[in-house]
Amino acid sequence: MPYSDPEKKRAYDAAHRKAHPEMRHAQEARYRVTHREQLRASQSTYNASHREEQRTYYATHLNERRAYVAVNRATHPEQVRERSHRRRVRIRGGFVERVELVALVKRDGGYCGICHKRVAVAERSIDHVLPVSKGGAHSYANTRLAHLACNLRRGNRGTAQLRLLA
Repeated sequence: MPYSDPEKKRAYDAAHRKAHPEMRHAQEARYRVTHREQLRASQSTYNASHREEQRTYYATHLNERRAYVAVNRATHPEQVRERSHRRRVRIRGGFVERVELVALVKRDGGYCGICHKRVAVAERSIDHVLPVSKGGAHSYANTRLAHLACNLRRGNRGTAQLRLLA
């Protein structure tokens, strides 16, 4: 449809692009395939002329990201620990369930599953009855509340060795 007014042509084209995004994507994909070398050369030239700008941009954003992660780890240690537990089990191909320490405290009445003494807030940790390294799942059925010191002392010994520690 020929337009004598460039403004009307631009408005028509914009409306058409908005109404048919799949056609635009297909056209752009064809262009990228047929002009691959030109696009690479153009990108290389741009990168070479803006190298210092890109370095400072990435360094700044990397430092911001590291600061954010450090603050997040400090303010949400339970979530960080939970993510770590789930990741270790997923790597080994075991069953993963979201286990919350608060729910374990409520379920176990606030007592350590290893030494059977009261657990203070600062000393709480999740103990896997059958250790993850021995094929245990990360689920409520395989976890219990424990003192961090008791849990570390127990290590990855299985259920048969529990009586030796108590």
